[in-house]
Amino acid sequence: MARYSHTATLLPGGRVLVAAGSAAAGTSLSAELYDPASDTWSAAASLAQARTRHSATLLPDGRVLVVAGAQGSAISGTEVYDPAADSWSPAGSLDAARRDHTATLLAHGHVLVAGGYDGNTARGSAESFDPGSPGWSVGAPLATGRSMPTATLLLDGRVLVAGGFGGDTLATAELYSPATDSWGATGSLAGARNDHTATLLPNGQVLAVGGQGWNGPQASAERYDPAAGRWRPAASLVQARNSHTATLLADGRVLVVGGEDAGNAVYATAELYDPAADRWSPAGNLATARASHTATLLEDGRVLVAGGRGAGGTRPTGAELYDPATNSWSPAGDLLAGRNSHGAVRLPGGRVLVMGGYAGSYLASAELYDPATNAWSAAGSLSAQRASFRPLLLAEGRVLAVGGYGNGNHQAAADLYDPRPAHAAGRRPALDAGPDRVLPGGIVSLYGSRFTGDSEASGGGGNQSATNAPLVRLQRLDNGALSWLRPARFAGSSYVSTPVSGLAGGPYSMTMVVNGIPSAARLLSVGAPVAGPPAPPTGVSAIPGNGQVTVSWTAPASNGGSPVTGYTVTAEPGGARCTVAPPATSCTVTGLANGTEYTFTVTATNDAGDSAPSPASVAVQPAEGAAPAVHGIPTLSEWGLLLLSLLLAGLAARQRQRLPD
Repeated sequence: MARYSHTATLLPGGRVLVAAGSAAAGTSLSAELYDPASDTWSAAASLAQARTRHSATLLPDGRVLVVAGAQGSAISGTEVYDPAADSWSPAGSLDAARRDHTATLLAHGHVLVAGGYDGNTARGSAESFDPGSPGWSVGAPLATGRSMPTATLLLDGRVLVAGGFGGDTLATAELYSPATDSWGATGSLAGARNDHTATLLPNGQVLAVGGQGWNGPQASAERYDPAAGRWRPAASLVQARNSHTATLLADGRVLVVGGEDAGNAVYATAELYDPAADRWSPAGNLATARASHTATLLEDGRVLVAGGRGAGGTRPTGAELYDPATNSWSPAGDLLAGRNSHGAVRLPGGRVLVMGGYAGSYLASAELYDPATNAWSAAGSLSAQRASFRPLLLAEGRVLAVGGYGNGNHQAAADLYDPRPAHAAGRRPALDAGPDRVLPGGIVSLYGSRFTGDSEASGGGGNQSATNAPLVRLQRLDNGALSWLRPARFAGSSYVSTPVSGLAGGPYSMTMVVNGIPSAARLLSVGAPVAGPPAPPTGVSAIPGNGQVTVSWTAPASNGGSPVTGYTVTAEPGGARCTVAPPATSCTVTGLANGTEYTFTVTATNDAGDSAPSPASVAVQPAEGAAPAVHGIPTLSEWGLLLLSLLLAGLAARQRQRLPD
């Protein structure tokens, strides 16, 4: 059945559950199951209550929780789907009806529903669902009702809700702690925004950027630091924009490309955000301005930008590549058809599949970009013309395109694209058990079958064989960046990695490849690297003044994995202090006693704590016009007395020579 504003949930067995939504006949209560193995759709049991603009959350036990939504007006009913029994069961009612809310699966398996809209006002309440003892409990309410905020699950299990709309665009943000069922204010964003993005950075911080504000598209960006529990304004984009793309690069930086301003002028500019320096820098210009395009991170770290709307309503066919290593753009061949509002997926082999979209009329055609040849080729056609859909990369590597809009109709047809060579099921490695989460320095232990595959020797020459060792590939879910684990030991049914290092915190799809044959994927969450205090500052020097001393130093060689936020200078004796924030590397300690010798140490501070004190400066004495006092060497006043004594002695000697005998 054709539908929109529905949900599509990938079940653990590989099937896809499509539930409810809006259809030509009105709000739907039907559900359907797609089976990739047979490429068929089948009817699933119907929900008890029709709904649209609801949420659907996959629970840890494989069931699906559908929450609230609308049926003309907002509703409060919830239901749980059991794939094993193909049945729905009531899961109680929310205390408050809502749609356009957030639903977040917490670390302990509960589901947090927050905010939303009830048809009259933005909701401020929050409720949680416990799959172990079905039923809803009213949680602590948000301080401010809001719809269309972002909700980001942090690496420590807390949930950050930011921005949104609640009678007006909101600048406030709140933090939910499941352990205490409490919300805490995190201060306000520097710019009110809704329909923005919130990206979990590799260090566990969250970057909020862009969106619609009180006066249109925003240029501002903010960072939330879970360790410090507060937002910090980030440097603003040079140009406010929407309909742009933001891509997390393999090195942790964020690339923003194209988009348009409040007057719908299309940009060719790009900007690069460096979280370590908290700075935006120019990332060159596209050859062709565009908005509503796609940006896809390639295996080698470059970014492919394709399609979009150009100036004057044109649709450029030329694709472009951004190379972070050289901060430059280069041509990436021409699409066979210009398009916007299309779908783009990076396939496991590295190629990029672009499909559908709009170019004056709706498109069904598909194309493949091959980075090895920097060229495009036809990839057949979808069964239906469609735009404004989101393709789904299935666990085993195929691509499912479903729904969307085309030629005045909401599309019911689904298409499956399979880029993989055919492999017999008996040769494919199977991952049966492994961890869901690993911290830096931890190991990954996997269990299953066919981890060593078949011999691929040709003509008896062992050196012609593909490796028989299992290779474990990690693909980050938010930006597609690829990494490989290193094995410590393996056998036909077990694999143990060396300690995990160099991986940014976040969610990954984990696949084992044996003799070129991939397994189905498992999800693996990598914890953020644990930041430590900075190294001590070095090169401390002191210049005395009248009752004060100015101290200078060199910044630490290492920030410990988290930016330095401040420096503290301490005088001994007495403990007088002064503090400054980077980039300053000097400050003046006041209130000192003239004629007293002081030494000074400097500590650096980041979100993990304080560094060890620096080596002490040389001893100096505050005094009007004084210079640094160094032990064992005469001071300026002592040198002056000595020189004056020598001068007087010399004059006396000359005078004696002139006297008669």
